[in-house]
Amino acid sequence: MKMKEFKEPYYLVDFNSAICNFEIYINDMPAFIHKEGGSIASHYPINHFILESGKQEIKIRVLPTKNNARLGDDTFLKIKVFYYDSSTTNYENTFEAFKYETPDFKDKNIPSIEIVSSFDTEVPYKLIGWKSSVTFKDIKNKDEIIKFYKSIYDLFKNENINELINLQTIKFHEVDTSMYLVEDNKKELSSLLSKLKKEQFVLQQFPSSVNMQFFGYGKVLNIVGENNLPVIYYRNEKTNDEFSFPILIHKKAESNSFEIIR
Repeated sequence: MKMKEFKEPYYLVDFNSAICNFEIYINDMPAFIHKEGGSIASHYPINHFILESGKQEIKIRVLPTKNNARLGDDTFLKIKVFYYDSSTTNYENTFEAFKYETPDFKDKNIPSIEIVSSFDTEVPYKLIGWKSSVTFKDIKNKDEIIKFYKSIYDLFKNENINELINLQTIKFHEVDTSMYLVEDNKKELSSLLSKLKKEQFVLQQFPSSVNMQFFGYGKVLNIVGENNLPVIYYRNEKTNDEFSFPILIHKKAESNSFEIIR
């Protein structure tokens, strides 16, 4: 099957690493960030960061593990972007769009690596995303941003499902479109919050101080608290299990308010 015959081209980034931390960005959006060191091998869908067909940017950072100043002799990272037609059940019929593998680090004093490259895609949709959004460097009043996140936090705390769905209308529409999903997002969110409560996960306090993270070439923002923990962060005190809910926002040029975009 040729790529143009794909009804639902589904793109994923595949990674396999040892003795390093790493970050993967698609079009300057955080596709996967690994901070635990050790080894990991998995893959993650990236269609929701692909707004339309054409060339997509991929940025990879390879970082040393905690308390180390350089990449170890045995460090390695293999990255692959591949795709298949999700409208079929033939998951073996995959095609490679991009590949990267770290060099040999033995006897070399390399603190980190960053590479920026690109790969070509064809998708049957066009998303607005953050294309027409303002850059956050033009927004002077940072208190507005924190206030917006605080309002989202309160909605989660009060389990205000209807308003949470309303605030995420654009996000859900774009993610469902790019992933070829037909979801009852209200039902899914309600089920998730019920499950967290049942399993004794507790929403942690809104952070007393926050840091801002900029993505999407400065047009998308996230705020995190201490230790880079998300604002919507649940924890089970008995098991130490964690769950977080990402909230990435943007602001359209003609709008007076922020929107959740991913």
